[in-house]
Amino acid sequence: MKEEDRETGIEKIGKVPWGTHFCLFYKTRDDLMEIIVPYLVTGLKSNEYCMCITSEPFIGDDVKASMRSAVPDYDEYVKKGQIEIIPYNEWYLADGILNLKQVLNGWIKKLKEALDRGYDGLRITGNVFWLNRSSWNDFMDYEKEVNSIIRDYRMLAICSYSLDKCDACDVMDILNTHQYAFSKNNGEWRLYENSDTKHARQALIKNEETFKRLFDQSPIGSAIVSLDYRFTRVNPELCRILGYSSEELLSLSFPDITHPDDLTDDMDKVKKLLSGEIAHFSKEKRYIRKDGNAVWVNISVRMITGPDGRPLYFLPMIEDITERKRAEEALRKSEIDLARAQHTAHIGNWDWDIEKNRATCSDEFFRILGQKPAEFITLETFLSFVHEDDREIVEHSNEIAKKGTPYSINYRIVRPDGVERIVQDVGEAIFDKSGKPVRMFGTIQDITERIEADREKEKLLKQLESGRRRLEAVLQNMPLGVIIVEVPSCKVIMKNRIMERLTTGLPESFDISYYDKLKLFRADGKQYRIDELPLVRSIKNGEVIIGEEIQVPSCEGGYKAFSINSTPIYDDAGNIVNGVAIVVDVTDKKRAENELFSAKAQTELYVDLMGHDINNLNQIAMGYLELVHEIIELEGFLDKDHASLLEKPVESLKSSSRLIDNVRKLQREKMGHYEPGFIDVGEVLKDVKSQYESVEGRDIMINYTPVSGYLVNANELLWDVFSNLVGNAIKHSSGPLTIDIGVSHIHDNGAGEFYKVMIDDNGPGITDALKSKLFDRLNLINTRARGKGFGLCLIKMLVDDYNGKFWVEDRVPGDHTQGCRFVVMLPAVVK
Repeated sequence: MKEEDRETGIEKIGKVPWGTHFCLFYKTRDDLMEIIVPYLVTGLKSNEYCMCITSEPFIGDDVKASMRSAVPDYDEYVKKGQIEIIPYNEWYLADGILNLKQVLNGWIKKLKEALDRGYDGLRITGNVFWLNRSSWNDFMDYEKEVNSIIRDYRMLAICSYSLDKCDACDVMDILNTHQYAFSKNNGEWRLYENSDTKHARQALIKNEETFKRLFDQSPIGSAIVSLDYRFTRVNPELCRILGYSSEELLSLSFPDITHPDDLTDDMDKVKKLLSGEIAHFSKEKRYIRKDGNAVWVNISVRMITGPDGRPLYFLPMIEDITERKRAEEALRKSEIDLARAQHTAHIGNWDWDIEKNRATCSDEFFRILGQKPAEFITLETFLSFVHEDDREIVEHSNEIAKKGTPYSINYRIVRPDGVERIVQDVGEAIFDKSGKPVRMFGTIQDITERIEADREKEKLLKQLESGRRRLEAVLQNMPLGVIIVEVPSCKVIMKNRIMERLTTGLPESFDISYYDKLKLFRADGKQYRIDELPLVRSIKNGEVIIGEEIQVPSCEGGYKAFSINSTPIYDDAGNIVNGVAIVVDVTDKKRAENELFSAKAQTELYVDLMGHDINNLNQIAMGYLELVHEIIELEGFLDKDHASLLEKPVESLKSSSRLIDNVRKLQREKMGHYEPGFIDVGEVLKDVKSQYESVEGRDIMINYTPVSGYLVNANELLWDVFSNLVGNAIKHSSGPLTIDIGVSHIHDNGAGEFYKVMIDDNGPGITDALKSKLFDRLNLINTRARGKGFGLCLIKMLVDDYNGKFWVEDRVPGDHTQGCRFVVMLPAVVK
C-alpha cells in the first residue's frame, strides 16, 4: 500500500487511498451502526477530522451513544473538536433549501479547516434516508460530481442508502455514482467495485459477467421473466425467499407461485407494462413458497425493451417483507390491545393539528366525553364539554404548552347526560424549524373513581392519624413503661417517655441480637436465654405474660427489678405483627419489701432471743441461785463443796451478756454505725491470739506467725469475726487443744486479690450433715439463733458486708474427727 492509504476500519475493505467514494446499502439501523461506528472510530484514531450527517434510523443521539460505547475517551475528541455530528436538515437543507452546490463547497471548506488545524484529512459519512423522490435526479448529479472530484482531495466518504426506499433503477443510479458499494447478503457484508464510474449503467447491461455478479449477489431477489411469464433467470436471494432451487424455479411461471388473491391485480399491471401504458410498477403481494406458506414481498417490475422499443423481458426486483408484515400485524394487534387497555384504564389519546384546528382522538377519548367515536374534534367542540369553571385552566395550559412547557392538569367535564367526570389531561407541543408550534398531542384519563377513592382514603387516614395521636398521647403519658417491637426481629419501634428513662444508655432502637448483651436475669438469679424473654415468647409463641420479674444489672452496682406484662398483637388474618410490653420498675418496691422482711426477721430474732434464749439462761441462773439459797437456809452457810453452784449462774449471766452484746453489735452494724477503713488482718489476728493464749483450766496452744501489711477494707468488728471463731473452737472442745492460724495472699480466678485466713483446730470436728445444716442457717431469717449459732451468724453477716467469703471444711480432708478448718477470704487492698 502507498503511504497515502488509509485504514477504513471496515473488515471487508481494509485500507484505501484518499479520494475514495463508497455507497452503503442497508436495511436496518444495526446495519448502519455496524459500518459507520468503526469507520468513524478509526478516523478519530488516525488523526482525521470526522463528520457524520445523520438521519433516520440512526440519528445524532444514537451515534453519540454508540461512539461512547466504542471509544472510552470519545468525549475528549468532542472537546477538542475533532468530530461533528450534524442532522441532515442543518447540512443538506440549510435555510430549508437543498443547495447541492453549497453542500459540495461545504465539504471542501471543511477539509481546508481540518488541514489548517493539523489533521491528516477529512472523513465523512452521510445518510440520505430523508431524500425525496422529487430531488432524486439532482442528488444523483451531485453524487456524480462528488465522485469525479473527490480523487483530488484528502477525503474519504460513505453515502448510506436504505434499500427500503430504492428500486432496481435507483440501485443502478447509486452504483453509477460511487467507486465502491457494499451491502449485506445472508448476514454477510459483500463489497462491489464499480471500475468505470462514467459508463456504469451501459457496462452493467453489456457485460454479462458483471451483470451476473451483481445479479447473483444482489441483496434482494432478482429474476428475468419471459413475455410468457416464465422464469428464465433467478438469483440465490429469490431462491431463498421462495424456498425453491434455481432449477425448480426455471420450470415455473410467476402465476404458478402467486397467491390466488393477488394474481388478478398482477396480470392487470403486467398487461399495462406490455402495452406501454406504464413503464414500471411496484406493489406488495404474496407468493406461495415451496413449503406451502405464504411469503409477503415488495416487488418492483420494469419492462426491458430492445433498441427498437419492443419488449424483451420483465425485470422484477423482489424484497422479502414478511417480517415487516408480521411487525405490521403485531402493530395492528398492539393497537387493538392499546384500545382495549385504554378502555380498561379509561385513558384516551389525542393529536391536535393547531393550524387546521382538528384533533384526531382514540375511541376511548370520545367514550370519556360520552360521545360516539368520530374522525376528529375541534378545540371549541372539546371545550364545550369542559366544566365552565375549569375552561380557563385548560386554555391556559394550551398556551403554556405552545411556549414549550408540557402540562399535566385535572379538571371536570360534563357529559351530554349531565354527569360530571374528573379527568387528568397531559399534553405537549411539537414545533417546526422556525420554532412555531404546529401540533399538540397527549392523553386524557378518567380519574373520577381514583379521586373519590383518594378523598375517602384521605378521610380514613385523617381518622387513623387522629386515633394514632390519641393512642400515642395515652401511651406517652402512662405512668408505666411501654415498648412495642416488630416481628420477627423484635426490633424496637416505639418507646414511651417512661420507657426512655428506664432504658437510658441503650441504643435508640435495637433488634433481638442485642438482647443477649443485656444479661437479663430471672428473679431466681438464672440468666435468661433469648427465647425465654417475655416479649420474645409473646411474638414467637403468642404467649400472654403477666407480672414476670426481670432483673437487670445496674451500672451503679447490684440489680434493678422490673415487672413485665407482654402480649402479642395480631392483624386481621390472625398473624402476629407486633409485640407490646408494659414495664414497671419495682426496684424500690422490692428493696422496701426486703427491708421490711429483714426488719421483721430482726424483730422476731430479738423477741426470740429475749423470750427464749435469754429467758432460759436466766432460768438456769435462778435455779442455781435458789438451790444455793435453800442450802444456806438449811445449813446456815455455803461450804466449799457447794461453792461451785455459784459459778453456774455466773456463767449463764455471762452468756446472756455476750448474747445481748452480739445482738447490739448486729443492730449497730445494720444501722451503719461502724466506720469502715483499712485494717491490718495480721494485727487483728495477733490481738485475738493474745486474748485466748491463756484459758483457765484448759491446755490451749495457738500457733500463729505474725504478718503485717495485709490490709483489708473493714471495720472494728473484724476482731469479733476471728474472736468468735477461736472462742467457739475452745468452747466446743475439751481437753488439750491446738489452734493453727495462717494467712496467705491469693488470686481468685479473675475475681481479684484476697487475703485467705485459715483457723484450724484439732477438736471434735463437725460432721458433713451438720456443716450443711449449720451454714444453711447462717442468715437472720433462718438462724433464730438459740444463742449458740448466733456467733456464726454474726461472722457470716460481717464477712458478707466486707465482700468476702466464709466456709468450714475438715482440717484433714475426708475425716471430720480430726478437727475443723474455718476459712475467711477478704478482698485485699492493693496499693
